[in-house]
Amino acid sequence: MGFFAILARFEGDAGLTHGGFYSHFASKEALIEEVVEAGMEETFERVVESAREGGIEAFIRFYLRPSRREQLRRIVSHIASLLPTPNVEVAQAIFAMLVGTLQLAGAVSDPALSDQLLKAGQDAALLLAKYKS
Repeated sequence: MGFFAILARFEGDAGLTHGGFYSHFASKEALIEEVVEAGMEETFERVVESAREGGIEAFIRFYLRPSRREQLRRIVSHIASLLPTPNVEVAQAIFAMLVGTLQLAGAVSDPALSDQLLKAGQDAALLLAKYKS
């Protein structure tokens, strides 16, 4: 089911009109961000539940499964399509930078350093996005 079909179904389930639903968000970007965050939270809850039921083995098998790999390939493909000149290698580098930046920013306890890492990662990824091969 596509994103907008899901939203339409949600609007109906919530008893809201199309305009009433969207008025709860500052922008389309805010709506999309909320949906993505909710999806990430749901995935996290499923990962935690799998570990609760089957321990570390279940957690690892849940996390490293073919469907997650395919999801990552789709993300790289999407990043490539957004580049001025579509380039899978550059998209892979950008995605790797995004993932690594989040890992580092999440690993430090100093909020100011974490914010600096996020900003540096953003700047570097944007520079890569302008790379012409």
